[in-house]
Amino acid sequence: MAIRDQLLQKQIQNSNQPQSTADIHETPAPYKRWMPGIRSLLRLRYLNAKESVLIDNKQSLRYDVSTDEIQQQVQTKFTAGSGIWPAVLRPAVVLPLFLLLLLAAAFGLWRSHLASIERAVFKNDIPAYSDSVYILKASLVAADTQINPEILEQINQNIEKQTAEVESLRNNVRAHFSESPGVVEKLTALLDAIKEKEIPPEELYKLVKLANDELFVNRVPYYISPMVETADCSHLPLSSFLTRLFGGATQGSGERCVIYALLSFHVDEFRYYNNDSEDHLAFFTRRLDGLPLNENILGKVHLGDDSAQILLSNIDATSASSTVALSDGQVQTKLMPQGMPDVYGLESIARRLQSRVVDQYADELQQSWKWKFEQVWSRLTGSESSLLPHATAKLQRRVADATAFHEVQHLIDQFNDLQEPPWFNDLLTQVAGNTPITPQFSNHVLWELSAFFTHLAYGKELKGILLNEFAAITLNPLLRDQPHYYSIRMLFPILHQMNEGTLGSIPPDPALTLSDVARSYKYLAQHVDSIDQISRDAYEQLFPTALPEIKLTDIQQRKIRPPLQ
Repeated sequence: MAIRDQLLQKQIQNSNQPQSTADIHETPAPYKRWMPGIRSLLRLRYLNAKESVLIDNKQSLRYDVSTDEIQQQVQTKFTAGSGIWPAVLRPAVVLPLFLLLLLAAAFGLWRSHLASIERAVFKNDIPAYSDSVYILKASLVAADTQINPEILEQINQNIEKQTAEVESLRNNVRAHFSESPGVVEKLTALLDAIKEKEIPPEELYKLVKLANDELFVNRVPYYISPMVETADCSHLPLSSFLTRLFGGATQGSGERCVIYALLSFHVDEFRYYNNDSEDHLAFFTRRLDGLPLNENILGKVHLGDDSAQILLSNIDATSASSTVALSDGQVQTKLMPQGMPDVYGLESIARRLQSRVVDQYADELQQSWKWKFEQVWSRLTGSESSLLPHATAKLQRRVADATAFHEVQHLIDQFNDLQEPPWFNDLLTQVAGNTPITPQFSNHVLWELSAFFTHLAYGKELKGILLNEFAAITLNPLLRDQPHYYSIRMLFPILHQMNEGTLGSIPPDPALTLSDVARSYKYLAQHVDSIDQISRDAYEQLFPTALPEIKLTDIQQRKIRPPLQ
């Protein structure tokens, strides 16, 4: 009873004391100097601090605390840990920061606008320019061979229209790079060259290289690649189209016309690869233009150029089409050409080789935080998730990595002048049959053979998939005019005999029939894990020199070399 009487007496004494004024910090008045929005947050923070103080006093059984003492405790708690924020949140500080943020956003939008204009130059203007030049040349040929006055007048009107369009597109390109004289000079030289009636391909490639070099050193992330078509002037597709449009029959003029198309790409990434202190540049590019032209290759090197091009768009399309989810969760790969029966049972082997890689990727991805997050998101949204798209995306990246080594080998062979082995011509003659063999074609087959050895040697986990891709090329009779077709017909038997220990100074007979290809493919599929070392050993024995050691380097400085003479 004594304790209760003491508490009661203390309470009566406190009630007789003069009351303090109301807590002004619970009103909006003290916060008017702050920015709108900040005021409410500060007031709420004060109320939270006060609530915390009252709870602390209650839990401590302190019932004799005066209002002034409570306010002092609240002020202490309210200001504790505030640090620099009260000063930062004042209008004098917040307003300049807000203006800087607006300026940064405006600058970002302006840069984005300029980037979109630059992208349009390469996506639209440059391809449209080469297309308009194409139509203009066809129109000029049609005008030379047309005797009907009415049709000739229509053709001349079309020539005037195309001439104006060509000039307009040329000026658009020049105007965009007006502050970069070097880029203007090199692009103008290239655009003017394709207007000529005929220019040797090697000269065109040199102009393209100079333009790409100038774009590269000026940090313009785009790349130009040419395609050349040579035919009787009157038989070019657009010439025939114009003839049908204006009437009359298409007749051969006897003249040869060379038409050039400029394909444009965005450079997603560039890398340097080193071999014997030489650095080789590779561009990883994505197709921009909408021209109906496709080389159906994964990478390329122009003769005389010192850089390689990896075609990411083609790699994406190839990987996506070769990895298909079936209802039972298996993976399907297409090895045989459309309409060709799989009489040798190769499809099941190809599927196993590809499934092994995709399953490996899926297992790795299943342990990643990205997949775990996607699983949580799928449960929240009620959607379905699959590992296959992620595995396919990784497959695309890895195929691009392996392709880069193939293309860099072309650069090494080109600059080091790869020597033709004494057995090569005999082997190529057997493979080619009645196909004419020019020195240029022979060199191309040799370079592809060398690059395929490198491709497998640096393929790592992709060796089985690469074996599938190579087999698909040489099984397709529609590719008989391609150097890749013949080089793989040499490659498979060489690797086969190398692993059997029967490869001597004279290489084996090439795979001349589908049966030969199937036999070597099945054998190599059984030894796919060691095919990288087999490739290195076979290369060294056949050429004879060690397979070049290629390493990815971390080079930031952009450097170029003059074109080969």
